[in-house]
Amino acid sequence: MPDLKQVEGLTASVLPRSNIAVIEVDNPLCYAVISLQGAQVLKFQTKKDAISQDLLWLSDLNQYQLGKAIRGGIPLCFPWFGGHKTQKNYPSHGFARCLPWQLSDVSYTEQAGHELTFKLEDTVYTRSLWNHSFLLQMKISCKEELTLHFEVVNTGDTDFEYEFAWHSYFPADIHSAKVKGLFNYQYIDQLQDMKICLQIEQDIEFISEVDRIYPKTHGKFEIQSDQQEPIFLKSNASSAVVWNPWVDKAQRLVDVADDAWQNFLCVESGQIKSASVKLAPSRSAYYELVISN
Repeated sequence: MPDLKQVEGLTASVLPRSNIAVIEVDNPLCYAVISLQGAQVLKFQTKKDAISQDLLWLSDLNQYQLGKAIRGGIPLCFPWFGGHKTQKNYPSHGFARCLPWQLSDVSYTEQAGHELTFKLEDTVYTRSLWNHSFLLQMKISCKEELTLHFEVVNTGDTDFEYEFAWHSYFPADIHSAKVKGLFNYQYIDQLQDMKICLQIEQDIEFISEVDRIYPKTHGKFEIQSDQQEPIFLKSNASSAVVWNPWVDKAQRLVDVADDAWQNFLCVESGQIKSASVKLAPSRSAYYELVISN
């Protein structure tokens, strides 16, 4: 692990009452907190026009236990999305978000901000769930916008197929929130037995629980809500997911306050369902997500 003391604006610490190691990033352009578990961005604040704005939502009820998913920020779902197709006892959304990643490189310039690179390789544990050799690299760029570069490398000698998603949580007043950029795209409605539907509304608005998978999109979205600057997402990944648990589901989630459904929504980018990826030995795939306001 690089010596963070040699890099201006980086501080290593452990979250209170937990064993979750994090890196705090503080530069003239932004402030961020990144967990080594999952290489997960927990917090990102811009310093645009000297006014800090949170671009991510993080639950107040997280217990921050090693090996347990952290609710909020940008968890990484890999190598499957949702429940496993055949093994119901396997971890939801795969294993990448619940494992410690290794910080492999850091850099900083006043103009470009901080860039941190994390990696995760297969182990006996991962092969017990998904029997493939791989290397994952997550490069996180913290400047006026937050940019995530994700690389999947097949280091084995057979093909493998995977899904992935950046399960991004964003602050929003759900009663006024609109998600733009998905008009006229097909989606799978997970609340209607995976029924295939067409997005006929110009914007997605929220009057009840929403849980939709859009396998193939153009990768550009906008989140609007009252008393908040718009948040823009841009990705070269094919798929998107839009989710809000609403009242009843939020009450069943132990790491979400009963009324917190009013304060966030998820717009996720990735490769899901029909957009899953088959990767040959020694080949790699590369994805990017940019979040800005």
